[in-house]
Amino acid sequence: METLFKVENISKTYGRTVTLKNINFSVKKGEIYCLLGPSGCGKSTLLRIISGLEYPDKGKVYLNQMDITPLTPQERPINIMFQNYALFPHMNVYENIAYGLKRKDLSDDKISEKVFSLLKLLKLEQFMQRMPQSLSGGQKQRTALARSLAREPVILLLDEPMSALDKKLREETQHELKSLQKKLGITIIFVTHDHEEAITLADKIAILNHGEIVQEDKPQRLYNYPKNIFVADFFGDANLFSGKIYKKDKNNIFYKKNLQFIFTLKYKKIKKNIGDKLIISILPEEINLVFKKNYKSDCNYIPVKLVNIFFKKNFWNVIVKIKNYKEKIRVFISSKEKNKLDFSKKQTLYLEFKKSSGIMLNED
Repeated sequence: METLFKVENISKTYGRTVTLKNINFSVKKGEIYCLLGPSGCGKSTLLRIISGLEYPDKGKVYLNQMDITPLTPQERPINIMFQNYALFPHMNVYENIAYGLKRKDLSDDKISEKVFSLLKLLKLEQFMQRMPQSLSGGQKQRTALARSLAREPVILLLDEPMSALDKKLREETQHELKSLQKKLGITIIFVTHDHEEAITLADKIAILNHGEIVQEDKPQRLYNYPKNIFVADFFGDANLFSGKIYKKDKNNIFYKKNLQFIFTLKYKKIKKNIGDKLIISILPEEINLVFKKNYKSDCNYIPVKLVNIFFKKNFWNVIVKIKNYKEKIRVFISSKEKNKLDFSKKQTLYLEFKKSSGIMLNED
């Protein structure tokens, strides 16, 4: 796919506060691109710069290789749907959708044709005479989306699009939006603080922290190969281990914490030395729970104590603790696996995971 949009070296400062620092990324035509990060990381400011509602102190914004940085929002073929939807309270659903079209000098017949097409597409036909205050959260969102699509933008910007919806409606709307995007082939850039929403919707994700992009990749690669502690902790459910290298040989490093031997990691190339600090990420699904050591040569076995177990979505979350180790460990197991484990037995429980499953992380 061809590159449709890009930002180069975007920076923004308010007083002494640096909100954005040298932001660079590009978006391909027909892609859903997510700006993900905690509150205050600069993602909404970046979205406003893309829309033209704010201007950067430094850097440029390009659309189809044309510099659109100096253009006003009205001059850009880009629409933004705000977090609160910003529907006109004195207009019904039909009038809200038609508003932008009336400013394009279209005939009444053309406007009506376009609005009815969007009402049908977003399943709003029966609500077209309703005022915003009588709509549900999902209906308001679909109305705002229809209004944003009415002017046929080249790029649609969404600011925390699902934040006002309850969990069930949010999940339904995510799938509807993904289906709608594929049907229309529109390019979407959206902002969220919810990593599950980002994984569900996005083709590509940029994770922001303190005004900088700390990692950018496809959702699955971000989850499996986080670059640093922040990404591993914010984006996924990874277990983080912090300790020192006890010894190493050609293919393995031996890892310790608080003078206690923890486990062995398999690496062919490592630039770390004995005594160096090491931060390791291990995903919950990479770990098995066993009551008996199987003594597999490529696995580690660590005795643990059960802390808690609860069901979430399609799997069980098992929380365990290693002796003399502060952090609790999370393990995901299926119902079938849980039924095989009798947690009421007074036996030693072990973590079992492959020596190759650990990912080394940077601190920043």
